[in-house]
Amino acid sequence: SLDDSSNLQEQVNPFNSRAEYGISAFDIKHNFVLSYNYELPLERLFRSRNLLTKGWSISGITRFATGLPVTLASNGDNFLVDVQNNGINSVSIDLPNLAPGNLEINNNPRNGQSYFNTALFTPNPLGTQGDAPRRPFYGPGINNWDMALHKVTKLTESKSLELRLETFNTFNHVQFDGNGSVDGNINDATFGKVVKAAPPRISQLAVKFLF
Repeated sequence: SLDDSSNLQEQVNPFNSRAEYGISAFDIKHNFVLSYNYELPLERLFRSRNLLTKGWSISGITRFATGLPVTLASNGDNFLVDVQNNGINSVSIDLPNLAPGNLEINNNPRNGQSYFNTALFTPNPLGTQGDAPRRPFYGPGINNWDMALHKVTKLTESKSLELRLETFNTFNHVQFDGNGSVDGNINDATFGKVVKAAPPRISQLAVKFLF
């Protein structure tokens, strides 16, 4: 997905509207989602058909996706076009300058290092538009498994009891992806760092009575 502006806070160049054309904030190049449910064959495994072996199954949603783009910004109106508070955000937004060089994308953000080569970026000089694209590269992707183990016990023809053990981020894999997970504001002390992650593994038990 490409656009000229993904939200109200992004800089608009009144002299060259094409300069803002680039990757949308919500663009995801690849997104694979698999939903599944498998009835566990415990009756055949234990060669017994009773209330303990009947009704077991495992289900889940597995997602592999590339990351969202990293949005670059430089606070302040160095461009002198009065890009300022519009009722949504409270700061002026410019773009930084980008020097030629290797971005050196960090494919393992868990090491605590910068996600990209911040030395290539500098604040835009007074009276000039920053020449960096709004979003020149993508952040970390997603490798997530949400799973549930459940058992349905038939009580009568119209009534049944379901027991569920549900886990989100089952394998406790750190998920860095998300809007704003990588700080692209050159004025921040955390510029270039991964500043947030999705929650770790969450587990819950549930009981459902169907009638």
